[in-house]
Amino acid sequence: MGKTPKLIQSIERSAAILEIIAQEGGSARLQQISGISGIGKTTVHNILQTLDHLGYVQRRTGDMRYHLGGRILNLSRIAGDDNALRARLRPTLEAIAQDSDATVWLAVPSGDEAAYLDIINLPDPALMGTIPRREKLEGSAVGLVFLAFVPGLGKRVLSTRANALNSDILAQIDTVRIKGFALDLQTYHPA
Repeated sequence: MGKTPKLIQSIERSAAILEIIAQEGGSARLQQISGISGIGKTTVHNILQTLDHLGYVQRRTGDMRYHLGGRILNLSRIAGDDNALRARLRPTLEAIAQDSDATVWLAVPSGDEAAYLDIINLPDPALMGTIPRREKLEGSAVGLVFLAFVPGLGKRVLSTRANALNSDILAQIDTVRIKGFALDLQTYHPA
């Protein structure tokens, strides 16, 4: 018979809390998590605060529930099938490109970068071969959208990159949040 591995209680509890939130449809209240897990409310609260700081859970304004955060969703995306996602979204990308006569990118957050999966460029089909594989989130309109709307991502990414540009990037992220979109005015592919 094999040895029983020595388990670290705080990691076991964190995993249990994430599983409970997932099983409850992606969000759950502190009291609910405590009751299901059998872990005291204070301990659950402290673990949730840590998971929130790391981006694995989030709280939304006016909502008492804890939701799965962008970082945990990103991990599930990494384990997913990018080809299936690309195939499923291709007709939508083509329709947007046709209606807007603009270049349309499909990208997903991947760690601290944007991973590009597809591009539709009706005005310049030659651009198809220039899809970057990855780039820093701060380097493009797509990245700014992720930083603005994936909970906790902007705070985490910018806290790991201490530089003088952070205040400029923060202003750009705020503008994207207000407008609801970002434009890449030839900053990635200069004319």
